[in-house]
Amino acid sequence: MKLILLIFLLTFLTCEKKSSNYNMSNVEFAEEMQTYYFENENMVFSLNARRMQKETQNINLNISHNFFCVDEDYFYTDSIYKILDSIFLKLNEQTFSEIINFSSGVSLDYFEDNNKLSFNIKSNEAVQYVEKDLIHLKNNVVISSPNNRSLHTNNLFWDSYNQVMWTYDSIIVKNIDTIQGRGCGLFSFDNLNNFKTFGVKGKVNLED
Repeated sequence: MKLILLIFLLTFLTCEKKSSNYNMSNVEFAEEMQTYYFENENMVFSLNARRMQKETQNINLNISHNFFCVDEDYFYTDSIYKILDSIFLKLNEQTFSEIINFSSGVSLDYFEDNNKLSFNIKSNEAVQYVEKDLIHLKNNVVISSPNNRSLHTNNLFWDSYNQVMWTYDSIIVKNIDTIQGRGCGLFSFDNLNNFKTFGVKGKVNLED
């Protein structure tokens, strides 16, 4: 399911607009919005965002393995490398895409089939590439679970179509304000039901 595409299509079709939207040279703006999406009477997500700008551009993302703290030699021997490379090939194909920028905060609650909250993602900034089903969250990215665990990093990519999340930045896992673990990079192929990180120090498990 192309979740992120649905998010932003419905944002403009069914969201509760708390302030005015306006167009200027095929660019759309909004100051604040809130929207919900249901499928088969189940809540899939709720989205809150501020200072949105949407436009269509011909894009070529050129995403690559931009290592921050992950050991490059070790990474290339891991099966993660081949999986991400195959995803990058599709993401880097040149295409026209709606690009949606959030410059003053975004928060998304993601729910399981039984309307149970699976996780929340917040960040200071985000860029959504609608045709790519990709969102890049930037600056103070926090992924929180209902059991008070949270994962903190500075950049996070989310390919919603393939249910893949990854970052090459360092990560910190907390229980409320207590640091439980640190690692380098994060790679999840099932929307954070499981994830892998390198150079782990401490106990890193969002489900405990």
